[in-house]
Amino acid sequence: MHKELAKKDKVTRRIPWIPIVLVAFVGVLIILAISENRSQKRMRESAYRLVCGTRLAGLGRTMREYCDEFHEYPAPDKWCDLLSEYAELSEDDFKCPANKGARCGFAMNPAAHPDGPPDMVVLFEAKGGWNQYGGPELLTLENHREMRCHVFFNDGQVRFVRAEEIAELNWKGEEKGKRIE
Repeated sequence: MHKELAKKDKVTRRIPWIPIVLVAFVGVLIILAISENRSQKRMRESAYRLVCGTRLAGLGRTMREYCDEFHEYPAPDKWCDLLSEYAELSEDDFKCPANKGARCGFAMNPAAHPDGPPDMVVLFEAKGGWNQYGGPELLTLENHREMRCHVFFNDGQVRFVRAEEIAELNWKGEEKGKRIE
């Protein structure tokens, strides 16, 4: 009888471990779900960044084509309207998906001109606004997790610029020690 009581005590002592194991298992599942959610978020952010850069490159190419025909960039206060009309672009072509709610996620540098230096900023990511133009004060780093933004340059390149590089960007058409008036 004493042995039966001892067996019963062992069984009773094991039962509390079952809830602990279940809680641990559920915890592991929650951690896996959270990490999966984070990786999905990173993939979505990467896709947004790719689409944003591609759209800016497309706008830049359209701007260069416009320039080839009219020998100047569109007027800064009408650049979205003129490019939209010229190339039959939709409003989606002007949006950066990371900048939700903005009609246009880019702005034009009003100092940009086709004969400017190759490293001159022409278009860049901005908080949003149709026909928006200006300088670095409009540039936004908030669209992408890495604190970077896309910039289209006069030579046709699009670069994903880091925050610390913004001060070095050519906004006024200065060419290595020379200033273009």
